[in-house]
Amino acid sequence: MVAALVAPAVAQTRRALLVGIDKYVPGGASARVPGTRGALINLHGPINDVTALAQVLESRYGFAAANVHILTDARATRAGIIRAIRSDLIDPARRGDVCLFAFAGHGSNRYNSLSTKPGHWDQAIVPSDVLRGAAVIRDDTLDRLFKQVVAKGAVFTAFFDSCYSGAITRGLRKGGVARFAFYDLSDAHKAHTARPVTSEGGVVLSAANYDQAADEDAPGPGVTVHGHFSECLIQALLTLPANATGDQVIELTRDLMRARGWGGQHPVLEGPGSRPLFGPDARVGGPLTVEVVSTDVRTGTVVLSGGSALGFGRGSTFVRVGGGPPAELRVTSVDSLTQSTAKVVAGADVALHAGDLFAIRRWAMPPGQGLRVWLPPPISSAGLAHILLALRRLPGRVPPRSIAAPRPGAAKILEWDGAQWRLAGPAGASRDLGPRPTARQILAALGSTGSFLLADLPPTTALRGALMAQVSASNDTLVQLAPGAAAEYYLVGRTVRGNADYAWMRPSRFGMIGEPGPIGACSPDSPLPARSRWFQGAGALAAARGLRAAALRLGRIVALQSLAPPAGRDAFPYRLALQNLATGEDLRGGAARGGEEYSLLLRLANSFAGGGVPRRWIYVFTTDCGGRGQLLFPNADEGNVFNHLPSHRAEAGGSVLAQIPLGTAFQVAPPYGEDTFFLLTSEQPIEDLDVFNFGPVFPARRAASRGATSPLTELFGRLSSAELRGPAPAVSSQWSLERLHVRSEPPRAGAAANGGSR
Repeated sequence: MVAALVAPAVAQTRRALLVGIDKYVPGGASARVPGTRGALINLHGPINDVTALAQVLESRYGFAAANVHILTDARATRAGIIRAIRSDLIDPARRGDVCLFAFAGHGSNRYNSLSTKPGHWDQAIVPSDVLRGAAVIRDDTLDRLFKQVVAKGAVFTAFFDSCYSGAITRGLRKGGVARFAFYDLSDAHKAHTARPVTSEGGVVLSAANYDQAADEDAPGPGVTVHGHFSECLIQALLTLPANATGDQVIELTRDLMRARGWGGQHPVLEGPGSRPLFGPDARVGGPLTVEVVSTDVRTGTVVLSGGSALGFGRGSTFVRVGGGPPAELRVTSVDSLTQSTAKVVAGADVALHAGDLFAIRRWAMPPGQGLRVWLPPPISSAGLAHILLALRRLPGRVPPRSIAAPRPGAAKILEWDGAQWRLAGPAGASRDLGPRPTARQILAALGSTGSFLLADLPPTTALRGALMAQVSASNDTLVQLAPGAAAEYYLVGRTVRGNADYAWMRPSRFGMIGEPGPIGACSPDSPLPARSRWFQGAGALAAARGLRAAALRLGRIVALQSLAPPAGRDAFPYRLALQNLATGEDLRGGAARGGEEYSLLLRLANSFAGGGVPRRWIYVFTTDCGGRGQLLFPNADEGNVFNHLPSHRAEAGGSVLAQIPLGTAFQVAPPYGEDTFFLLTSEQPIEDLDVFNFGPVFPARRAASRGATSPLTELFGRLSSAELRGPAPAVSSQWSLERLHVRSEPPRAGAAANGGSR
């Protein structure tokens, strides 16, 4: 949750108290707190969350390192947290200051007979000493403390990445680890304050609704664990202008979470979302800035106080700011969340010292922006042949293609755990069947309740080995192997006419394992395709090549959805809008229906603070739910002629235009699902407009390779051809990418739809 209280004064000092708790249980096992319902476990991401947030605050939002206090684990006791709020935020606060409190860790619900919330449950954060008898810190306790900051005239912000945080200041999952500890059954028996923070001008961005869990990544080799909300919020704060409103921050955070497949956790906003999140001080914000930690004159290398938390990759360049002779650094390695190593590429004869400041000039996409896939444990060829034969002998209980999409609640899943087969029921109960079950044993396990069988076939040892070799050896930035809980797509298998087929599939769409052909390829609730095409498993090398190619095309969509360049020095103040040609209204929420026609507009953002508007090259393209990309503006035949906006004629008028029509219209047509419209703005033009046109995930054809004359053209060219190997090109920091998600649906009954381009 993020709450912003804006005082009518210019910010003076910026202070932050960041609390992250990984370790709750000594020894790492789970533990039950007396008088509660539920278990307490250790987490792996909260300290990473607050460490990364500190980097962002210091590099983009004007927080001095001396005023950013981090409290973790053993120091983050109940008394320690309350004491630090008083000493670091309340006591030194002055009118116009900006004060931030952040918490990442377990959340809880505590019973309160005087509460007016559903079930009389209050929301709370869990301190690290709860197992030693300390009480949780209720929302009302925090609210009273935070109001003391506000009463002194400071701009107050708070961030909570914990379960059920949607009501933390009001006094009101799959594929991750929930940050929820327990229900505290002891009665708090306290009435809430009459006026919560949000009623006094607060803006609240919550990690999850008051009745939702907030997840973090599952730990695994090579995984830097973060809370899902924290990871996407930090990316949004790096991308948006420093005076971005709460509405803008929550919108981009939601989009990034949906792009990573975390749409089941829904961040919410309360209060006046048009307020700047950290206050209106225009003196902060600028380009991403890092500090020199140390230098090695002998090797010409420099250690920088900025790492993966700041969202740049190897090859990014920084130039000296704040005085002193010119110098330029190129990042050679990103070493940790908070540190990277660079080499001097210009100004080698200039002395550099610890504390020198450098601002980003060119940005390279960091690793981890592409597709994360999971490979299940393999089975021998003989073991696979045995189960295929058993499935063929099942009479009638498995419809025509041997695996059917199940009826809700009626399916049982046959799955391989690496040593034996087991049959899992809809309620989570499972029955072990051994390594070589017969058809009779499978039927007996199914029982006589009419359950359908949904079989998920594992890859053979040969197929899994070939696929791992293809992904690992190719150095594809777009595809990475990951633990199951951290992956966007799983490798799944089905049986067709006695043979095994394999595809990549979203975990939430597992029931599609029985759907033949392209039907259902669009996800109803995500911009990511539900699955790839199916590939025959016979011939491990051919199947591995096909699956790798499909993964690359899926990786292209994931990368486009999560691509977030750092905000440059001059933010483009316009946002993309879709206007219904029949009604004249902008599409906001709801669905676009088949046959409806829309025009493209640029509308001036509410957060525009006045002044000049930088001219940018404008490109609008879309990806549909099946992964097809299409350029909408400018017209490909006209090229870069009418897309350098605002035009000189508009500038000559002396006023900033409230809207800029782009003169492009389109009609909604199949496939229907969740589509994404991208607004790309750049200081330099994209020479090859064909980089925005590419085929969908389903067809196996490969996009033609293209030459590139600028780094940004090269980046999008390599993304569109699904071939991004090795370090990504470093591009100017003066570009931006906005996404507008639209759900498209078939025409209403009786409505005519003539078809047309998307």
